[in-house]
Amino acid sequence: MLLQITPDYIEYFYDELRPNVHYIPASLDNITEVATYVVDEANESEMKNVIKAANSWCKRKMTKDAIAGDAITRLEMYFKALDVYKEQEGWKELNNFIFSDHFDDLIECGSKL
Repeated sequence: MLLQITPDYIEYFYDELRPNVHYIPASLDNITEVATYVVDEANESEMKNVIKAANSWCKRKMTKDAIAGDAITRLEMYFKALDVYKEQEGWKELNNFIFSDHFDDLIECGSKL
């Protein structure tokens, strides 16, 4: 059975997982009650459906190809977000500061010291 304690940090794919579909949500405050519910024979059919859905999701999404594809998609999203950010005034100010005389210690390749 897949119980999930509410995490402090989440993975990129977390928004794809649905409580009571792919996992049974729990917290440290209610773990005993949730565990009791999960092992209750009256809920066996529901728990089997959760396990089936979780396994199905895992077989689709936790493969090398799917993870690599997700990584590329996330990088593309990041680049788009950067493009939007670069259009804002804050980026121009930061860019001017970074490449101003404050940090002009770059020595070009082939230059003599």
